[in-house]
Amino acid sequence: MIKFFIIHMTDSQYRGNNPKGRIDDFPAAMREKFREVFQMAKNILERNKFEHEVIIVHSGDLSDMPDMSDSVAGDFAEVLMESPVPIYVVPGNHDEFVHNLETVYRTKLGLLDRVKVLKVLGREPVRFWVGSKAKQIHLTGQGYHPDIDTTGEDYMAPEPQNNNDWIVHAVHGSLTPEPIYGPHTLIKNCKTNAHVVLTGHLHNGYGIAGKESINNKVIYNCISAQGPREVGSIFSNPGALARVDATPEDMVRPVQVTVLEFTEDTATATLVPLKCAKPGSEVLSREHIVKQTEREENMKKFLSLLNQEGEMKFLTAQEIIRNIADMKQVPKHLVDDVMRRIGKAREYLGREQRKVAG
Repeated sequence: MIKFFIIHMTDSQYRGNNPKGRIDDFPAAMREKFREVFQMAKNILERNKFEHEVIIVHSGDLSDMPDMSDSVAGDFAEVLMESPVPIYVVPGNHDEFVHNLETVYRTKLGLLDRVKVLKVLGREPVRFWVGSKAKQIHLTGQGYHPDIDTTGEDYMAPEPQNNNDWIVHAVHGSLTPEPIYGPHTLIKNCKTNAHVVLTGHLHNGYGIAGKESINNKVIYNCISAQGPREVGSIFSNPGALARVDATPEDMVRPVQVTVLEFTEDTATATLVPLKCAKPGSEVLSREHIVKQTEREENMKKFLSLLNQEGEMKFLTAQEIIRNIADMKQVPKHLVDDVMRRIGKAREYLGREQRKVAG
């Protein structure tokens, strides 16, 4: 039986140097991950004598910044060109200037699209035949913008001409099964006409979700699909390909992709961990986070001592800081930031003291 496969990955945030939390060679590690995904696609093709069609869909933040240097972009492009299958990418917030989708054509992502290393996905559908060519994959994308999770409308895909088509929609938005801080869309409240919704942005991911989940697989039978498909949809965010934050979650979460398999009647999603991804303890360090915490604690202790010594000494300390800043030619915005922090700490300590006295 001829099938159609989509390998879904997200948030690679490729860059030419190491994030603060990485202690290995981050660019080399990311190139190795991409090559493993490419080999995965090649294996699917070869085991079926190239009868199956395979594409890769990346749901945003392909790179860490929209204007990475030419040398870094060149190294990355060389790796991407090794892919045996087409790559489709939705613009993420890191792929744009000032979170503006209209700037993508000026970014390195836009350049990679123009030279046909990859294809940027938008509202205009890309179509692929499934099985005996009685049915198509209707693939669309929605890049990031600041209001993407305000109305929830961007999880709706353009309607296909043929109601029998599989609708696959990739979105760089904060879709999540549980409430989180900041704008987000709960999976249970997601209004979509798509059979499959591929998301990113939230680095920890949620894996896969849908109507019927068995052993890290989600199966959807399109025969029963009528009208909006909120209940029957497959939702996928396997988590960021890059581990850049060294949070406790980043230290332990698997680095994985979702492999989606389509026939004319069913869609199956399966999570596949990457073998080349080393344990978090071997590539991540929390030292910078610990040092930042120590600095904040020391600042609190310092401000507390100043407050205990009285208002005059508090003011004297501010004068000392300004005098030192003048001598050392510390930029004004840094001095202002320190003064702002001192002011906020002073207000906080005052409130706490009134609580104790009251």
